[in-house]
Amino acid sequence: GEFVTFLIESIPERAMAARLGEPAHPLRRDPVDGISPVAIDGARAVWIEGRTRDRNNIYRRVELWTGELSPNLTLESATMVTALPRRTMATPALGGGVVAIPLEDRGNGLAVVRLGSTDMRVLRAPPDLMIERLLWVAADELAVQIGPGTMAEAPSRVQRIPLAVLPGLPPGG
Repeated sequence: GEFVTFLIESIPERAMAARLGEPAHPLRRDPVDGISPVAIDGARAVWIEGRTRDRNNIYRRVELWTGELSPNLTLESATMVTALPRRTMATPALGGGVVAIPLEDRGNGLAVVRLGSTDMRVLRAPPDLMIERLLWVAADELAVQIGPGTMAEAPSRVQRIPLAVLPGLPPGG
């Protein structure tokens, strides 16, 4: 059946779901200080939760979560995957059991986590360039648009990167 997921922009944020023509309900029933939009790949879902938010939307702790999307459109068997090296909310991308999350600074890079593992890899842009856009993430590679971050300079380029070549994320991000 057709369904819609959406995020209600309020404090705290709540990810909601609804079948077309039916009332919306929360995807996740447990209270959180902040939640990202939910990325869904089949029945598997990932999202980011923030804990202890201040007035500037800075969190004391930001975590990657996973769970199964039930036929009733709720997130079941929610499990924290890992803490993330960031203090603000982000939107995860999911494909082939791999999650990509922007690092704290805009264009600074991506943290990459394979579900079922807490091993975190990192993709950083070359000096003087930035990751302008994540194009896709799959079980064995990701693709990004890398460029100067402005339209006035050299054009951007698309790069496909095997996950196996990504280095681990050092402690402290």
